[in-house]
Amino acid sequence: MRISARSRREAGVCPDCSASSTAVHSSYQRRPADLPVGGQPVSIVLAVRRFFCPNAGCARRTFAEQFEGLVGRRRQRTISLLGMLEVIALAVAGRSGARMADRMAITVSRMTLLRLVRALPEQPVATPRVLGVDDFALLRGSVYASVLLDMDTHRPIEVLPDRTAETFAAWLRAHPGVEVICRDRAGAYAEGARTGAPTAIQVADRFRLWKNLGEAVESTVVTHRACLREPEPEAPNGKVPATNTSDDTPPLVPDGVLDVCGRERRLVTRTRERFTAVQELRAQGLSLGAISRQLGLDHSTVRRYANVGSADELLVKAVNRTSRLDRFKPYINQRWNDGCTEAVTLHDELKALGWKGSVQTVRRYVHAFRATSTTPPATAPTVPAPPKPRRVVRWIMTNPDNLSAGDTVRLKEVFARCPELTAAAGHVRDFAMMMRELRGDQLDEWMRRVQADDLPGLHSFVTGIKRDRDAVVNGLTDGTTVPGPLSPGRPATSARRRQFGGGDDAIGRRGPAGYRHLHGRRRACGCRVGPGARWFMNPRFLCGRRSHGCIARGHRTTRTPPANSPRTCVGSPPPQQTGRRNWARPNGWSAPRGQTPRALPCPTGWQQTARTGRPSPRPPNDRRRWRRTMRGR
Repeated sequence: MRISARSRREAGVCPDCSASSTAVHSSYQRRPADLPVGGQPVSIVLAVRRFFCPNAGCARRTFAEQFEGLVGRRRQRTISLLGMLEVIALAVAGRSGARMADRMAITVSRMTLLRLVRALPEQPVATPRVLGVDDFALLRGSVYASVLLDMDTHRPIEVLPDRTAETFAAWLRAHPGVEVICRDRAGAYAEGARTGAPTAIQVADRFRLWKNLGEAVESTVVTHRACLREPEPEAPNGKVPATNTSDDTPPLVPDGVLDVCGRERRLVTRTRERFTAVQELRAQGLSLGAISRQLGLDHSTVRRYANVGSADELLVKAVNRTSRLDRFKPYINQRWNDGCTEAVTLHDELKALGWKGSVQTVRRYVHAFRATSTTPPATAPTVPAPPKPRRVVRWIMTNPDNLSAGDTVRLKEVFARCPELTAAAGHVRDFAMMMRELRGDQLDEWMRRVQADDLPGLHSFVTGIKRDRDAVVNGLTDGTTVPGPLSPGRPATSARRRQFGGGDDAIGRRGPAGYRHLHGRRRACGCRVGPGARWFMNPRFLCGRRSHGCIARGHRTTRTPPANSPRTCVGSPPPQQTGRRNWARPNGWSAPRGQTPRALPCPTGWQQTARTGRPSPRPPNDRRRWRRTMRGR
């Protein structure tokens, strides 16, 4: 739809000197796009006059009349259309906004939408009264940044490039007026808060406190992992199976420390030796990095050996470990008593019963009977698998009223076998009530009760609290500063992703609060891409739907694209193609072993690549344009 229009004014005003003129120099047409009407695009044909400037001292000789309120200078779209596009861009960002505008009969590219957003003025950042700070990973384990959150409005206000005390203190000095700082117990944020805002009250994040308590409980549960297994029931009718009662014979069934011959397992010996070496070097004052280089161990391994009190804490997973052979042991015992003592024969019989292990596992089990001349029980009672330590931690950290009946029964059984876990669960309940009812004045008494018990995992948690006691007490006392028990750790990171998602913070910084959510999230086009697939920056590996927002990795394209249609991903090779699977190739297939891949027919308008003999959609001498396209994607 085209609308012809002209100005009713007889004179024009010079934009430089504001002089009015009626002397027409010439005229021309402008065709700005306007909002669509009835699903049809609208173009306004403006008759624009150019006037002579009457002011001899003005630098302009001529000027064009302007249509204020309709279209701006050098604009191809009207003001109302630009306002609509800005709303779309702030709401759904580039690619999604371009697709939405296309359904509304508005032609616009995603880059134009992003340019419109970047041209908007940034929203002024008001200094919050209650400031939350948390870190997040730009490159996990290597590069971290910090997000600042207004705890009154729950909106992110700034992202700092790192998580150092100097950067945080500089921001606080540049934005005075912060009264309360809600943070985790990291030393960098505490130092930055003391330096940049010495009068602000520091409050420990209750979410982090609860999370750290859960980690301490997990360490305690792992230490007492042997208590999780139910004791083996007695044989039927109370009869004890016949065994060799000689004192110098090894146990009937080896445990996690000794092998079938009664010797200490090689894993256990190596663990004890490494623990001794790490502790000795640690006592000499060496750092973890120096110990790692000297012993040739990974840094995380050295840290694990350095943080435990004894080697037995490292061996708890090797002791009382369940085996896939447990449910087959009664059958093996019965067959052994029947006279079948060959491990290979027993293994073949177990395979018919569903056993998928190796013959070596069966051989290790029956070796104890052969070496000690013992007779296994005819019907060995089975013991149910113990619960995983993390599941027990979840039971302990969950409100008892919210546990199911089965979980409650199993947790009580664990407590009956382990008084240490019972004491730890009691301390967790006391801490939960203290955190829920904001009774921070009872923290010192709670720490004394924890230190009175033999719970090294909780002792380390208490030691960390003592280093930041004032902030922890503030977090457990004042309920008006932090709206909720789980702030601001996860909400801060989630808010950061909502505001600065998509790799471009232009929308989050310029858009109003209602539009600060996730941007740039794209979906795959439904292509069936196998595991291990990779996407290479090469048009031969590029799906034609990527320009529409497809981000699936490892796209495989058709060998001959359909006429007048973009190349689309396919999920199976052509019928005539044979060979083994190779996910590193664009179509996922390669030639059979010992054969050379044949050259594929080159479609019209494509060039043949010399290295692989495969067609390439890139025309000759077009590398520069292709690079620009790749950067734009």
